[in-house]
Amino acid sequence: MHVLPRMSDLWAGRTKYLTVVVVILTVVLVRLGLWQYDRHLERSAINQRINTSLASQPLNLADLLALPAAEREYRPLTLTGSYEPNQVLWRNRAFKGGTGYHILSVLRTDDGQAVLVNRGWIPYEAGVGERWQTEFPVPTGSQTIAAVWRIDQEARENTPEASSTKWFTIDTGAIGSVLGVPLAAGFAQIQPTDDTERPATLPYPALTTDMGQGSHLGYTFQWFAFAVILVVGYLVVLGRRTHALLKHNQPL
Repeated sequence: MHVLPRMSDLWAGRTKYLTVVVVILTVVLVRLGLWQYDRHLERSAINQRINTSLASQPLNLADLLALPAAEREYRPLTLTGSYEPNQVLWRNRAFKGGTGYHILSVLRTDDGQAVLVNRGWIPYEAGVGERWQTEFPVPTGSQTIAAVWRIDQEARENTPEASSTKWFTIDTGAIGSVLGVPLAAGFAQIQPTDDTERPATLPYPALTTDMGQGSHLGYTFQWFAFAVILVVGYLVVLGRRTHALLKHNQPL
């Protein structure tokens, strides 16, 4: 007849330290899974807010600027006016796997307000030097554009200094000072008119934003799976040690 192992035997030696390590690692893995799930919920909430804004009725500029600043982002609007010759480039912009620039032009609306407009993307080689100024001139005459409103961006500490025509972030106050044109705070981003893979001509209207859910949910399941594997592995090891005790009646 086998003698049942005592708890002190099961808790002796290496088993005690293994249990402590497994408990700590399991807690860490579960916390990582919960953190990734929180990021997933945050991303979903952001996407929902963006979709709600994009689905709203287009506003004119005066009505949009009358909204609180936090409610303006991604709101559709319609602008009518004429472009001024002032243009700058927004560096390090991606489109369909390529790297390049966005062309930012100044539109003077019919009521006299100057607005920075993101006309779209050009490839990197097209923005080298200053020839882009003549290759991609602003449209002439009265223009009516459908756009979404974007807010200014805060420069990070390591953001390089901008030149007079090429910027790493959009700060309409600073850009307006360089161009000598007081600009509305924020900018209008022209929307694509169809879903074709590539528009016929440059600049290509910029995509509004990445609306994907990201990989947070996948990482959530991954961390939880690691925790389950760890606990199951620990129980298997503990079961084998218990079996060895029952068989040989020896301390672990």
